[in-house]
Amino acid sequence: MRNAANVAVLTAKQCYKINLNYSDDSVEKVEQALCKIHEEYLSSKNKNQEGLHGLSIMFGAYIGEVLKKEKGVGYWGKDHPVFGKNCFPLYWNDNDCAFPVDWCLKRIINGPEDNVVHKYKILTKGKTNT
Repeated sequence: MRNAANVAVLTAKQCYKINLNYSDDSVEKVEQALCKIHEEYLSSKNKNQEGLHGLSIMFGAYIGEVLKKEKGVGYWGKDHPVFGKNCFPLYWNDNDCAFPVDWCLKRIINGPEDNVVHKYKILTKGKTNT
């Protein structure tokens, strides 16, 4: 996932002129990139969601790596017993996890109603780097 996050940094810079630096504040820049991807998705004649999964993995991995760095949160899984295969949960203890990859996919498809900054802030409220 770290490699996917690094690809998100390159993609944001090359395609959207957005610089990501693995800080809490950079999640707002991810939201800007996802907004542009959403607009591209809406304007495409073919609403094929196949390619969106790769983008959501990249940007979700980036958000997860920010969580790990800034908040001392967790480790990645690949599958989840309830949500299935390839959902890439980010665990921070045995019972709690988040799904930033899914956040990004929903943001791309649904638009601003699935703002990733809001989800990030709710998740990190009260969490500090330990």
